[in-house]
Amino acid sequence: MADDNRSFAPGTLDQTRKNIGPIDDAEARLMQQKLGGEILPERSVPVDMSKMPRKAPSRRVIRSSGVSASDASSKSAGLSLNVSKQGTPTSQIMNGGSAKLKKTDDELPAMDPHDLKLIDALMMSPEYGIKPNYGVFNIFYRMSPKNRKKLAKEYGEYSIKSYLDHLQAFISTIKTFIQISPDSYKAKIATDTDLKFKFLRTVGKWTMHDLKMMADSLQEQAADLTVPMLIPFVCAVYHEVLTVYYIGEKRIPALIKEIFTDITQYPKVNPAKMQELAKQAITEWLYVYDQIIKGMYPLLMRMCGTEYVEFPRFFTAQVAQILKFVGLSKFDILVPEKKPEGEKAEEKKPAAEEASVAEAPQDMTEGASAPQDENKTIWLDVPELTKTADLLAQGKTN
Repeated sequence: MADDNRSFAPGTLDQTRKNIGPIDDAEARLMQQKLGGEILPERSVPVDMSKMPRKAPSRRVIRSSGVSASDASSKSAGLSLNVSKQGTPTSQIMNGGSAKLKKTDDELPAMDPHDLKLIDALMMSPEYGIKPNYGVFNIFYRMSPKNRKKLAKEYGEYSIKSYLDHLQAFISTIKTFIQISPDSYKAKIATDTDLKFKFLRTVGKWTMHDLKMMADSLQEQAADLTVPMLIPFVCAVYHEVLTVYYIGEKRIPALIKEIFTDITQYPKVNPAKMQELAKQAITEWLYVYDQIIKGMYPLLMRMCGTEYVEFPRFFTAQVAQILKFVGLSKFDILVPEKKPEGEKAEEKKPAAEEASVAEAPQDMTEGASAPQDENKTIWLDVPELTKTADLLAQGKTN
């Protein structure tokens, strides 16, 4: 027979729930099977009667008001209505104030336990390697609130540095394109509304100073990094890269090829050097897309507090919430312009044809490849990207 005197100290169960954190029913059952044991009742806190306030007995005589219960109820309802009309919405009175996004103790938005479990599993997967993975022991490791938000040491030591190195290489390559362009082409870069010139202008404005300072600080604390500590860094990175992300993964290499073709038609331009720059720009962009934009997306999803959505659909399904988190508006985002149906694209003259006689175009050297036609319109075949462009054009994002 069980000992009836066995019990937990007051507050033990509540503290245990806080330590475990939000978990779904399946995970709770699994923990119960692994840990076993039984749940004992809590002892009640003894009441010290000596500390209770003492009040002298009242000698007032309470007289009947003569008001019936129904009259009192109607007066109470009228008073509540008046309070609501004076400026405080009824919903706020019931909810205890204005509605705000619930946050956990570590400044991350509260999420559904099932979505949180999926995001954690994604972070622990070999593909992302953001959080440490202890296999069957994960359930015990996660029992500590500190461990649940802790990142893998290798992520802080190597991944963040690699992100910065490749992002810097991409920016430097694009800025080199701009710097070595002939003056007449630079004028187009500064004012032309063609997407390739907008792309050059946008990336040309990116800076790395603040990102480097944040990355250095994070690397010094690699052994103790947590998800909340990365909020400023993740926000700053996506604030830059998302301005061109919606152009399309394959469309950006096509733009770089177009820029290469334009510039190599000018005299006094070294085609071999330009070809090397174009290859490097495309290579670095693919790294930015695959390793940075995709590689950090589980962190971004956790920080935005949205439901779990797989990559790349997350960036279209939750575009409004993402832009709000990183501090962008629809006017900051570059998207390909959709041409009206039936309208034929006019053949554009080579950019160098508008140059001076001294800058007459030369033949391209062997090895430099012009952009293929299918790359110019490949974004039109991506339904999610087209949908996002339509949403941004209609002003449905903030």
